[in-house]
Amino acid sequence: MAKKKDKDLGVSKKQDLDKIAELQNKLNEIMQKLSLLEEEHLKKDQKLTEYLDGWKRAQADLINYKREEKERLEQFKSYIGLEIIKKIVIPALDDLDRAVENIPNELSEHNWVKGLIVVSNNIVENLKSVGIVVYGQPGDNFDPNYHEVLLTEQKPEMENKIIKIVARGYKTSEGVVVRAAKVVVGKK
Repeated sequence: MAKKKDKDLGVSKKQDLDKIAELQNKLNEIMQKLSLLEEEHLKKDQKLTEYLDGWKRAQADLINYKREEKERLEQFKSYIGLEIIKKIVIPALDDLDRAVENIPNELSEHNWVKGLIVVSNNIVENLKSVGIVVYGQPGDNFDPNYHEVLLTEQKPEMENKIIKIVARGYKTSEGVVVRAAKVVVGKK
């Protein structure tokens, strides 16, 4: 009986060893699959980080683009506004100034004449409210950056000074000339 037990134990041990070897093989397979899954997870995590970084860059680019477009639009509006002022408002004011200058004295007290002057003054005030100011007065020093000489007159006491404003000058509140004042300047 002891031999049978030993024989049974031997078979049982062999079966146990086979079972252990089989389990060891399965464990090795599982470990390989786990290693592959970890590598795959790492690659996917790297891709995810790459996509997230790309998304963040795209979002920052969009924010910058929107800001730049807003600035371009503001510059364009400013440019269009200045062009309208240069090509429409200022010539109309010049016409009003000439009309007022040429009103005969006997008509200067009529209401329509006073109305023309009020309209001219209101336009100038409205220009001030959007940052456009009138400049140039007789007696001011001539400055080629701000004045356009139409004529010179011999007046030694007014050398390099403005004698007469032919057309008012307009500039932005920052000092950018919209239209140079057209002037008569004294010379020796």
